[in-house]
Amino acid sequence: MILKKRLDETIHDKFIEDLYTGRYHAGERIDPAEMAMECSISRTPVVQALKQLANEKVLTVSNGGKFFMVIPDQKMLDDVCDVRCLLEQHAISIHMRRYNREALIQLKEMVMETQRKQNVGDMVGSTKNNLEFHKKFVELTGNRCLLETYLPILYQYGGIKYSLGNQWESHTFLEGWHLKIIDFLLDKDEERAKKATWEHIDMCRRDISRRIG
Repeated sequence: MILKKRLDETIHDKFIEDLYTGRYHAGERIDPAEMAMECSISRTPVVQALKQLANEKVLTVSNGGKFFMVIPDQKMLDDVCDVRCLLEQHAISIHMRRYNREALIQLKEMVMETQRKQNVGDMVGSTKNNLEFHKKFVELTGNRCLLETYLPILYQYGGIKYSLGNQWESHTFLEGWHLKIIDFLLDKDEERAKKATWEHIDMCRRDISRRIG
């Protein structure tokens, strides 16, 4: 049975999608009334969505109850990247234990579609595809607990990376890493897939560190 999303969940997911395409910036105030007006809905589900984003460390909440984008620092970035790496490497272990070639081919096709969007200059579309790839990579392990642990980390990572300005130039190398990881998995080479995952995330960490300054 397919469950329909609640309105606050829809608002939450739209915010994440907008975040990944560069709409919000570090320290920016997020006004629930403006969001409600933009979406032609009441303020209540917007506030619920923003509270969830605060729980996921994408936003902070002031003593007066106002919402702001996080202002990332190096410690925050290091912590998030460390946990993201652990979770993605664990996903690799599950993929190997429950080897499903069709699922891996599906992931590879997602990466190739992202590359096609990049090649025609659709950077917004490629960024959205990249977000969906990471969700699907963990979702296809079949471990719901892992997915529910991973998504807030993925969103927090996005909040750090994409709030620091245009990231298109760093996006062009991502899909090469993703293809390499999926090809290692197709070859049942768990060790090399995990090593490539660590190298990929560490490269992203260093790229973002330069923006934190």
